[in-house]
Amino acid sequence: MDALRMQFDSEGNIVDTSLEAAMKAEQATPPSAPRQIGAARYVVDTTTGAGRFETSQPREYRAAPVESQGVTVRSNAGPITLAQATGADIINIPALQGETNIATALSLGYVVPRAGGGYELTALAQSQQPQQQAGQQKPTEKPKADEEAAGDPTGVEPTSLKTDQTLSAIESRTPQALEGLITSLSQTGEIPTALVEDMARQHDVDPAQMQADVNALVADHTRAARQAIARVDASINPDSFQAWLLKSPELADRVTRGIMAKSVAEVQAAAREYAKNRDGAIESALIGSGVDTTRIEGKLYVSRKALGLAPKPRMGDFPASDWISADEAQRAGHLTFNEI
Repeated sequence: MDALRMQFDSEGNIVDTSLEAAMKAEQATPPSAPRQIGAARYVVDTTTGAGRFETSQPREYRAAPVESQGVTVRSNAGPITLAQATGADIINIPALQGETNIATALSLGYVVPRAGGGYELTALAQSQQPQQQAGQQKPTEKPKADEEAAGDPTGVEPTSLKTDQTLSAIESRTPQALEGLITSLSQTGEIPTALVEDMARQHDVDPAQMQADVNALVADHTRAARQAIARVDASINPDSFQAWLLKSPELADRVTRGIMAKSVAEVQAAAREYAKNRDGAIESALIGSGVDTTRIEGKLYVSRKALGLAPKPRMGDFPASDWISADEAQRAGHLTFNEI
């Protein structure tokens, strides 16, 4: 089967594919009920083809959950043990950060059939259980939101000494020209020739040399920004991201100023927003095309069968799997989209 191909423009809109309708629907109407793993499920009437979302409603009495190694299991009748479970029953595994059905947990390698009936946890699920012992104080962890707000400079090479000297000279001698440069970069992505010539006059240097210095300054900061973006999501096309960013001059201004101040926080926050919008568009298009998808810990997975792939074979304690992450499918060429 050929790879599923999708083509995006710089704003995440889809061109000449079934993805276009999904993107336009997202912009024109509130988002439809999302697929959820756990308490909510989507039920299809095989006679009429109609579908609906069903959610579990709390009752006046609910038996206490049967917990083992931090895992709880329930059927329609109430709490049960994993050894009593069937594929349709619901399991809550801390490693998944939420509920899913037993069949999905089986395909993802968290449970395996038990010799005496029911299921049991795999080494994968047990290895991801909290290891904190009784009486042991939980170490203080830095919230993920704080880490994202501060930015992650890992893999971002510092700007050169020459770049820093050029920026410092412009800041001290022609601050208004620097403001003009930032505004132009944030609105058009271009370096105004007239602005550079005026800077050269005020700095008493050759215009060609000033142009070369400014070009190098912008290129060096652009390189740093792209490395920061790759830290968030290496699949992001930098040119498409820039085209998307220029549609929001205020956001582009914050990103430009942040990079020139040696901060990656703003550009990485923008990259996460861009990736989120793109990821949602891909998921909507896949669902609209009848391709089964699911999310585990927020990550998008696609049915291997829908892409013409055989189940992933069992490896050691890991059972065969019917799912492949959208990222992996893209890297392997099974799922292709173009950002233009």
